[in-house]
Amino acid sequence: MAIEQQTNKEMVQVIEQYIEQESEKWAQHVLSNAKTVDDLMTAIWEHGKVKKDGTEVERMLHRLIYERGASRIKALITEIETLALKRALSPKGDSAIR
Repeated sequence: MAIEQQTNKEMVQVIEQYIEQESEKWAQHVLSNAKTVDDLMTAIWEHGKVKKDGTEVERMLHRLIYERGASRIKALITEIETLALKRALSPKGDSAIR
């Protein structure tokens, strides 16, 4: 029983590492190709579409990879929007933020 639990833990770790690596690759690809926030939003929208082909496991992995990568990109978008808002509301303009 202990060997089976260890094997299951190892499998979960490998899957987690795979999801993390693939989501990082996807997020980096999106970020390197995007020129605007709209490009980022479009990439999130396009990649977030439900995958209809492949096995159930492949569809599930696609979704998990998307969710992790999209979460990172959305956090970056929020950071960009917050910085832009601070700059817009600052009485001294850009120099007040730095």
